Formats: sequence, structure tokens, C-alpha cells
Amino acid sequence: MKVEVALCLLLLWGSVGCTGPMGSKGAEADYDACELAAGDTIYSSAEAFIQNVDVRGNRLLLQVVNERTAFVLLDRDNRGAELEISHGEGPDDVVSAKIMSTCVAAEDTCFNLYDNAVGKLIKIEVGGKARLYTMLNHNIVDVRSLCYNDTLMVGHRMMSPMQFFIAANAQIRHGEYFLTLSQDLKRKLGAKYEYLMSNCFAINPAQNRLLSFSYFFDCVAAYSLDGKWIKANRTERDVSRESERIVNEGAYLSYTLPYATLEACYVKVIKYEQESISAQYLHKLNWDGELMRVYRLPSTAQGGYAVTNDGALYCIVSDMKGGNEMYHVIRYRLE
Repeated sequence: MKVEVALCLLLLWGSVGCTGPMGSKGAEADYDACELAAGDTIYSSAEAFIQNVDVRGNRLLLQVVNERTAFVLLDRDNRGAELEISHGEGPDDVVSAKIMSTCVAAEDTCFNLYDNAVGKLIKIEVGGKARLYTMLNHNIVDVRSLCYNDTLMVGHRMMSPMQFFIAANAQIRHGEYFLTLSQDLKRKLGAKYEYLMSNCFAINPAQNRLLSFSYFFDCVAAYSLDGKWIKANRTERDVSRESERIVNEGAYLSYTLPYATLEACYVKVIKYEQESISAQYLHKLNWDGELMRVYRLPSTAQGGYAVTNDGALYCIVSDMKGGNEMYHVIRYRLE
């Protein structure tokens, strides 16, 4: 997606550690990041690419790229597979489901998945023996960056590039993204404008907070759950000039994969230079979007991660062994 937007802008223009609260440092940032101490290997696999991970108690949920299997639920005590979810069209199968870890849950006893290709919400309860529940909700079919719980849903609906929606109590409210572009550039970009201005979200209903993260620009914005903007980590809203850096230098910060916990919201921040990853960080923010701490992730970090309420980070890393690519889930302690 990033390369597609950069090429589009190029056609339009032709030639053309720990930081303080709410600090916006831009793509040139060299964060004073905290280094992670050596971690413990929790799980390893050479059979499937591990895309994402989540954790509840002694259960580990892995999202994998495999011909047959989409998710594996592991019991960490005996390392055995307790439950598998397959690719397919069956009632408990998925097409392109994702782990949903962007909403602070009242109870820490279930995993949530969503499959907006077919409008399916999946809950895996792990308070005792693992049980899987599937619900159909066709309202999520065209939604990106979905956050939900039993009473609230937040996301971005396709073809609505300037707003996100908040659905609660049979009402739908809309909030406007903090960043914008010049009207001339909006017209030239057309449908690509939506890609460039994409955001991802995390919500904390107990604190009446929604955080919005930009995929392409250094921007974190905080809103109340009625869609009212509260604050951001920058003052400049128009990013028309910053867009040139994506084209001319391939340089930007990408906020992705937020993870919601009771104390804080975490988000993975990828630093790009010349369209290649030069560094990966994990930002810890409070629920007003204020930066609390920055951790440097391993250079071999892949995909998603999970953070427990007691500060354990579960991260996916890869390496080569005997000519085979291995994927590992490593547990670190966040200081």
C-alpha cells in the first residue's frame, strides 16, 4: 500500500530512549529508545509464518500463514495445540480474519477476532476449557481498523476518507481525522487520498478515549468516544508538504498495530528511509495520547505483538537455521 501511494504522488508531482510527552519528531527522528533485555523463547515454528500473537493467562493465540490453518491456540504449560481455526467457508472457519486487540476489555478471559471479508466476529473464551463462538455482523464488511466490544464499535468505512465512525447505543457518530491535505492535492489523488490518510485506532471505554494513529505521518490524536477531538502530538494539520518526503526520500514514520491495555496503549512505529525499514520501535502512550516511553524492537521483529497488563511483551522474530526460516515468539520484560 505504501509503495502504491508513493508512486501515485510521484505521478502527480513529477520531479517533485525516551522522549517527552506528545513529542512529534518526524521521520528524521532518532529516538532515545530503551533497549530490551534478553528475552525468553516461548514458541518456535519452521512450518508456518507467524503473523500475529495475543496472550491471555497461559494461553497463546497465534495467527499463522499456512495452507490450512489460520489460528492456533496454545496452552503454554504443556505447549500443545488446544484449538485450531481453519481457512474455509464453514461456520467456524475464516477467510481473512485478524486478531482484535485494540479495545480494553472488562474481562481478560477471551480472544477477539474479526473477519470483515465475510462479516464475522469470533470470540474464543479461555476462562476454563477453550470455547469458540461465531457471530455474523454484516455491518463490518467494508470496515477497516475495527475496534469493538459488546456495546461499542469504532472503525473506518470505505469511501469515507475524512471521517471515522463510532457506533454505540443504536447511534452512529462521526469524527474527523486531525490531518488533512490541500484541496488541490485531494482532487488530484482521487481515491488514493483514502490510502494516504489511513489511520488505525485503539479505544478505552472506561476512560472515554479513542486514539487515532496515522500510517504515513507522525500523528497521534486523542478523541472522546463521541468523536470530539481533544489533543494531538502536533499542531500542523495540513501534511501536503510532508507528503513530498514520501516521494522524494521514501522517508516517514508509520504507526501500526496498536495494542490496548488498562494502563496504556502501545503502538508499533516503523521508521522508513528510501522505502525500506531502518528501525522499529514500540511506543507506550497514556490514554490522552501522551508519549510515556519508547522501546527499540529487534531488527528481526515481524508482524504483531502482545503486551500484558503486568508489562510482558510478546514479540515475533525470525531467523535462519539450517537453510530454513524460523519464527519465534519471544517474551520480554518492559521496564
